[in-house]
Amino acid sequence: MKYEIQIDRTGCIACANCYIMDQEHFEGDDEGYSMVIGGETNPSISKGSFDDEDFEYVQEVADMCPVDVISVKKV
Repeated sequence: MKYEIQIDRTGCIACANCYIMDQEHFEGDDEGYSMVIGGETNPSISKGSFDDEDFEYVQEVADMCPVDVISVKKV
């Protein structure tokens, strides 16, 4: 299944929930702010596409974000 993850980095609080829970799709930068692994990242947005069977789990991880800055959508 093809899906896209997008992180609004301007609202990220560097809590690390996403990359502690899912080290296949998320990672922290040098300051702890979340980024999508293998995606495109700038100071405002990080996004990337995946073609694996983890959509539901990634959505659960996104739902756990305390500031709701992660979106996951099928493409």
